[in-house]
Amino acid sequence: MADCALRPCSDHAEWDSLLACSLQQNAFCYGDFLSTMPHSPSLWLLERKNVPVAGAIVFAEENRALPAPRPLTTYQGIFLLPPRTEVHFRVHWQLETASMLLGELSSRYESLSFSLHPSLGDIRAFQWFNYRSSPQSRFAIEVAYTGIVDLSQFKDIESYIQGVRTDRRRDVKKSIHAKIPIVASQDVEAFDRLHEATFARQDVMRPSDEREFIRSALPPLLRSGRCRMLMAMAAGGEPVAATVFLYDQTTAYYYFGACDPAWRGSGVSTFLVVESIKDAWRAGLRSIDMVGMNSPQRGDFKASFNAEPRCYFNVHWGPR
Repeated sequence: MADCALRPCSDHAEWDSLLACSLQQNAFCYGDFLSTMPHSPSLWLLERKNVPVAGAIVFAEENRALPAPRPLTTYQGIFLLPPRTEVHFRVHWQLETASMLLGELSSRYESLSFSLHPSLGDIRAFQWFNYRSSPQSRFAIEVAYTGIVDLSQFKDIESYIQGVRTDRRRDVKKSIHAKIPIVASQDVEAFDRLHEATFARQDVMRPSDEREFIRSALPPLLRSGRCRMLMAMAAGGEPVAATVFLYDQTTAYYYFGACDPAWRGSGVSTFLVVESIKDAWRAGLRSIDMVGMNSPQRGDFKASFNAEPRCYFNVHWGPR
């Protein structure tokens, strides 16, 4: 359309300021997180009448999209900046703007792939893209799930803890009774060892991208405050378990957990998750994203913290 234009955005400050105004804002899309990724994405802004109204993150090689989600990420897709007006206008505006954005991007790339934020429930722009063409030229849509803990419904953090599953409360009491100290830490080497041991216990080789992320990307994210690590310590002072949560201005994201196999039955992993949620509460955050509930065992563990399943969509168009 004549009143829209797509332009690249190389300024992370501009990108971050616009993203922060969108319901799709999340920790995985801010410039400091994107800077840690092994593949640098292209950032695009759609303008209508010279005003930015939407953005998109595209990971691509030779104009072909790399499949989303990228390793150790989620929700890297598009964001919208809808006007604050009546619902009927906003719904139409969102559909029209997202369609414009996809049209502009598809003229620049042979394929597109996005992991969409859960707040983007209306995905008709993706469903109707190339609507009258063959199925092969339309978006393939995959449904995935995460778990959201809405802390705003609780008057205080203790009310939340009383509502988690009984065995989780039992784990917390066990750790408190054992007087296991929990400390904030930036000891990435210790976390790396715990993470490796977690995989070794399962007789599984740790993915190389997780190892490299912990060693290269985690330190700057900890220094910047984008994420926070809590560690449980044994009586002798050695770390025995740890959690890493990512932060943005509204939500804390359960990103990594690791535990010494010898301490697996101690309840300390549960204790660390609960203490991390307490940290988020004290920071003024009222939403916890458990980052994925897409396998039975993992989904049940995360649901036990009162995480409500929330669907989101991974979408792909074009040759793979």
